[in-house]
Amino acid sequence: MQVTHTEASLKAAIEALELERSADARQLKSQLMLTYDHIQPINLIKRTFREVGSSRELKTQMVSSAIGMAVGYLAKSLYVGKSANPVRKMIGAALMYGVSDLISNNPELVSSAGKGIARWITSGKGTPDTALPESPEKALHE
Repeated sequence: MQVTHTEASLKAAIEALELERSADARQLKSQLMLTYDHIQPINLIKRTFREVGSSRELKTQMVSSAIGMAVGYLAKSLYVGKSANPVRKMIGAALMYGVSDLISNNPELVSSAGKGIARWITSGKGTPDTALPESPEKALHE
């Protein structure tokens, strides 16, 4: 059984399909532009920084790592100094890695030590556990 179509109904069907195709093409182009914009490197970097900025845990971890690296570098610099000795430099590198790792993995240790040092500085009483004598002469006579 064959269906007969009139010329007018075929033209109407063709026009409807062409409209549908152009709407689909516009939608596809719009989606393509959104996808292109989404995967541009600068936008990837921006999104990453936005995510980092919104994550409190990640901020804490980054600060802890930065402090660890800084203290590790300081420890290496203090140990090695201006020495040209290669063994001393290797030990300094190991010290830097160890201190950085220790501080990065134990931020609560750094926090409590920092609070203790801050209390010690603000109290002005020598070491955190003991108070300095008022004058060196009194210490010698005691």
